[in-house]
Amino acid sequence: MTQSSLPNRAVHNEPTHSDEGTRPTFSQIFRLILKQWYWFVLSFLLFVVLGKIVADHRPLGRQTYYMQLSSREPHELTNPMMTLSDSAFKTSPWTPEYIATLLNTTTAVVEAGKRINFQVEYSVKTPWGVRDYYNQTPIIVHFDDLLPTDKVHCVAKLDDPVHPKQVMLSGFLGTAQGTIINEPYDVVIPVGSTQETPVGRVTITLDDPKQHFPYHIDQKHKKIALSYSTLQDIRAVYETEMQVSMKKADLPLSSVMRVEMLSDRSERRCLDLLYQMYLVTDSLGWVEQLSDEGVTDSLGQFAGTVPPAGLSPFRLIDEPRIAKDLEPDLFIIAGMGLLGLLLPLLIMYIYWVIRGVIYYLSELPSLLRRRLTLDLQRGRKGKQPLYPNLEELCTLVTPPQGEPRTIQLATPNNTKYHHQLISELQQALQQRGVSCAVWYLDLAEQKAVSETPSAVYRTALTPGLISSTVFQQQLKQLQTQHQLTIIAPPALTEDPTAYLLSSSVDQSLYCIYRGSTRVRAIKRVVHQLQIRQQLDHSRIETLWIE
Repeated sequence: MTQSSLPNRAVHNEPTHSDEGTRPTFSQIFRLILKQWYWFVLSFLLFVVLGKIVADHRPLGRQTYYMQLSSREPHELTNPMMTLSDSAFKTSPWTPEYIATLLNTTTAVVEAGKRINFQVEYSVKTPWGVRDYYNQTPIIVHFDDLLPTDKVHCVAKLDDPVHPKQVMLSGFLGTAQGTIINEPYDVVIPVGSTQETPVGRVTITLDDPKQHFPYHIDQKHKKIALSYSTLQDIRAVYETEMQVSMKKADLPLSSVMRVEMLSDRSERRCLDLLYQMYLVTDSLGWVEQLSDEGVTDSLGQFAGTVPPAGLSPFRLIDEPRIAKDLEPDLFIIAGMGLLGLLLPLLIMYIYWVIRGVIYYLSELPSLLRRRLTLDLQRGRKGKQPLYPNLEELCTLVTPPQGEPRTIQLATPNNTKYHHQLISELQQALQQRGVSCAVWYLDLAEQKAVSETPSAVYRTALTPGLISSTVFQQQLKQLQTQHQLTIIAPPALTEDPTAYLLSSSVDQSLYCIYRGSTRVRAIKRVVHQLQIRQQLDHSRIETLWIE
């Protein structure tokens, strides 16, 4: 029956405000979500594993490398901190300012870079992108005849990724000795030998495994891309990334120079370059050579005594190292683990909001809470029977001796728990000696069940069926055959007109399933009850099922 078919006075006397329940608090929602703790554990473990994979395959990223030197000559700086750009020409190679200037010369970077062959770069292609491979390369390649202005690319193919005996170079491309080349030829070079190639002589030697940094990439690649850059380009890169600063140390007779490099290149390359800069700059003969050659653009002119032979004007107090405030890999893994905890919390909350189901009795509108008759406990999902304690419900619906009875078990929205409850209730009643029939009123478009257990009937619910004489005759026939007849109408959300009138049933139970019944459907039940409470004299009760 629709609202429009009821008398106006049935609705006129009802309050206009909506009968709402109490919205759950955040703590209730949080406790509800935490009951699904196993999802959090699985999500945490999954994201920690993903974090480990990301950390192992991420680009190296920009890191700070530094070393610290201490001058031997007592000196008081004008400023506590002084960058190289503020330095002035000094008159003695003993002064910290002069040493700092010396460290930042173009010659220092170039001479140190030549010692580690920094013009040759090694990279490999991984599923995560191209990565610098100098940390783990098993070979060192020297292009003996290339000029500082040349630029060459080629590919080295190793017969073994860890202990290669020969290397095949191919795909030569670029400029060699001032001539543009594009040679697809393959040249096989035994490790430890020198051989002619389209770009001149190439020497390949085994690298020292003790110099490796086993970081990010496994040493399993047989194909290494080689790149020889011009001296000017590679020098400009490292000079841009380097900074020399000075400060007064705690030691009374020395000043500290800190040489920093912020670079995304391999740790091995950066640390080697810093150390070689120290060795190059610490060579007194090299200092004298620079002064003899008249290099004044970066060093300036100085007049005075040269340090005695064998005595360095500075000493290394902190060897080249990586400045790590936080361990990047640990930070990534911890962050992914935290995301693994927060993500299921967010997903479950969104899922709860979208579903809009009821979880707490306090959410029930007062009209249903006042009619609450029974709180039924439900077993764990998958267990049989699902409702192990039906004694109170059986007592509630069992008819008096000799009197047939008809009840209605309705639910606001369709759920499998409702069908299971009706089936197990029928079995429990029959075990108590109560003859019970279940009459399902299915929607017309639903397919009829081919096989049904004993005393289970199904009828397609068509317009006008409830008020027809055919329905009343079928109901009386069931009442004569069984002590109890349970009518199960469609869910209210599927057919708003499916609820029976008071003349048809002796008792109506509205089954509210925790975690399955939607709040929207409950509001429609309340609306129906508000409309019908003056016409319907049957026992309308609420059954809360945990």
